[in-house]
Amino acid sequence: MRVLFQAVGALGGRVGARFGVAGMSSTGLMSTMPAPAKSTQASITRGIRQVASCSSSAFAAAVASSSFLASSTASAAMPAQLSVVQPFSSSTSLGAQGGGGGGGGGGGVEGRRGERTQSWQPSLASSLSKVRALVYSENGPPESVLRMAEAHPLPEVGHGQVLVKVLAAPINPSDINQIEGTYPNRPPLPAVGGNEGVGVVTDVGAGVKNLKVDDLVVAARYGLGTWREQLVCEEDDLIQVLPDSPLEYAATVVVNPTTAYRMLEDFVNLVEGDVVVQNGATSMVGQAVIQLANVKGVRTINIIRDRPDLAETVRNLQDLGATVVVTEEQAEDRSIMKHVMGDLPPPVLGLNCVGGSSASSILKVLAPGGTIVTYGGMAKKPVTVSASQLIFKDVIVRGFWVSRWVELHSKEERLEMINHLLQLAKDEKLKLQIEKVPFAEYQGALEKALGKRGHSKAKQLLRGCSKAKQLLVME
Repeated sequence: MRVLFQAVGALGGRVGARFGVAGMSSTGLMSTMPAPAKSTQASITRGIRQVASCSSSAFAAAVASSSFLASSTASAAMPAQLSVVQPFSSSTSLGAQGGGGGGGGGGGVEGRRGERTQSWQPSLASSLSKVRALVYSENGPPESVLRMAEAHPLPEVGHGQVLVKVLAAPINPSDINQIEGTYPNRPPLPAVGGNEGVGVVTDVGAGVKNLKVDDLVVAARYGLGTWREQLVCEEDDLIQVLPDSPLEYAATVVVNPTTAYRMLEDFVNLVEGDVVVQNGATSMVGQAVIQLANVKGVRTINIIRDRPDLAETVRNLQDLGATVVVTEEQAEDRSIMKHVMGDLPPPVLGLNCVGGSSASSILKVLAPGGTIVTYGGMAKKPVTVSASQLIFKDVIVRGFWVSRWVELHSKEERLEMINHLLQLAKDEKLKLQIEKVPFAEYQGALEKALGKRGHSKAKQLLRGCSKAKQLLVME
């Protein structure tokens, strides 16, 4: 530490000489310095943050060679001898300058929550803030590339930004695909994993209009990197939800229940007595479809994979309100389907997240003029529609991607839908299988999400996964 303070003092002398300011020292670096121009402010701030992020010996060597001062005032690049501890770029996963929602902040330049002045001072305390975060610097298998960073750097809370304490965040198939590099929305690397979650606002920056401390919020867009203890993001990246919302449902409402709700609302005008057929019925989307259809008085035919605990799985889906449950093999047999459907009318809507032969089974039972909506392709096989189905049954083939829906609709529309879904959860009309896992035990949760422990009753059918949605709890 003595070497570090000596180095800071040396830096003070060099900065003073550079800008014609006297009286700068390691104990009062900015005490007599007038407010410099913005470009100078940024340069000095970079220099101080580099002091905080390198070893004392490396920094002393840099000061001795004058390369540190030159790089901090003339270029944003960190000199080679100081690159041993290089924070993640705010333009990648931290989002401190208005980007993708990153790590958390120091709570203002004066160090007191909610109080800010126009005078400029470097916030060394904020640059030293650290949190735990699950990060990856390359795409690949999550179990190989994902690691727990015990001291992930946090940016300051900037203008229009808020600091959020993350309470819980789920592991979704899209999260896994992002890490693998196979999902359309991929953040720049290095990145923090996770796209969905719930948290509480703990600090707000200047210019924030609608959020305040203690508001309960959920992620409003992909790419925030929710697998961390705290994050800083733009106010517009969040949606405030009712304060009495059940946390585990608030953490998971934005992706899967939203997908189920939109597919039941946006493609066919469903009325009481109609029938919907779906594959992937044990997934969280599938379970939500069953229950949301029940609310509308709509019946469901549910196609699932065969499995050792088939009888138990069927009972669980029936308890949620499933009308008919069949395996993929049974769904391919026309005589079996005719028998199990009984007096049910042909489905007017089919929901496909698997593809291949499972999607073909949906098309076979679909009513003339019916619509099949594809929202996943877990079998990695195409959806094949025959000419006769298009000509003689006039089937309609559509697709759905929740990220695109979010882009095309206002926050007000999304807030209304989210609060409606959370109210259904409070009324116990929407129940989801969720397993809470301490943040430190993320590896076990990841193994379950990838299907390496036990058999699936939820989430990814192709990979298999745990019997419940894996929810990382940060506390």
